[in-house]
Amino acid sequence: MEIILKIATKNSSSVNEKLEKLLSKLENSTAIFKNITSDNGLEFANLTKLENSLVRDVYYCHPNNAQERGSNEKHNSLIRRFLPKGKSLLNYDENHYLKIMNWMNNLPRKILNYQTPIEVFVEELNKLGLMDTFGKIVQFDIAI
Repeated sequence: MEIILKIATKNSSSVNEKLEKLLSKLENSTAIFKNITSDNGLEFANLTKLENSLVRDVYYCHPNNAQERGSNEKHNSLIRRFLPKGKSLLNYDENHYLKIMNWMNNLPRKILNYQTPIEVFVEELNKLGLMDTFGKIVQFDIAI
């Protein structure tokens, strides 16, 4: 499932603050978000602070190896349909991000056997007995 979060500035404290805010609202975030896979950008430099408390593992890809984050790169290309590279993200309001996120989460994917990400996410939450968490994530997205 795609979650798009707008951060105040492109630095590690803004990224960590937003992720901590989301993950701390969830009762069992380590069961839901097993890992975070990141590139080596400075804004992701302190993700390991979340490790073990809010997420199980943090992985950093090797420099210039986008294939190590294949599905992430695919998602970024989908986002870029609506937010072209080089355009300031300050020009868009939260509603715009929510529309993109909604479209992406309701787009059937071959990799998911033509189910939507939201369908698969809900199935997994049901298996874990954490369906009440879904409402907290949805409320968080709307409250950003």
